[in-house]
Amino acid sequence: MYLFSGGVGSYYATQYTGDRQDLIQNADKHYLAVEKFLLSLIRSVIYIGRNFIGADISDDPEIEICFDKSVVIDEAAERLQDLGEVQAGVKAPWEFRMKWYGESKENARAAIDEIQGSQEIDMGFGDDA
Repeated sequence: MYLFSGGVGSYYATQYTGDRQDLIQNADKHYLAVEKFLLSLIRSVIYIGRNFIGADISDDPEIEICFDKSVVIDEAAERLQDLGEVQAGVKAPWEFRMKWYGESKENARAAIDEIQGSQEIDMGFGDDA
């Protein structure tokens, strides 16, 4: 058990970890509420666009809301951890793309297939000729 002393007060490591976990859980609750509100707002705008403006918009488009949690979670460290899991073979590259590039499963797999296909072609033809 470690005691951290700062300008504001002193905390034990376990207390800091517990407080941080509470903060993350509380933030997740707020993300859910905000996401629900945003989805409702976006669907309302789509309804207005289709029915009052005559915009050519799908009735039920795929809507994905991604929050930047870097205030609460170190996203750079999480990204590096995910990349390490891909390199270790415990996570598929398409899972990484879905999470970090916001792609659908199909698009992520297609992108991986395209990347792997272009690497095979590049390896077969050199500029040595």
